[in-house]
Amino acid sequence: MNGETSIIVNGQKKTLTGEEVSFDELVKIAFPDLDEKKDIYFVVTYEGGVRKNPEGILGKGDLVEVKEGMVFNVTPTDNS
Repeated sequence: MNGETSIIVNGQKKTLTGEEVSFDELVKIAFPDLDEKKDIYFVVTYEGGVRKNPEGILGKGDLVEVKEGMVFNVTPTDNS
């Protein structure tokens, strides 16, 4: 895959370059002003992915292959 891919993160259209996106990148996209010193945990879910991974949950350190129109939800939580 070359070029850009449009995805939806927390209801907002975003454009990525590359074939994969990481948990950390999605958190930064969803919460660009986040103070990284705070102990905030996130749950990242997705749907509309590629055939081998059409939906799922990402954990810290995980990557997922992106597909045009894929939907991600990044939710802060107080639990790890």
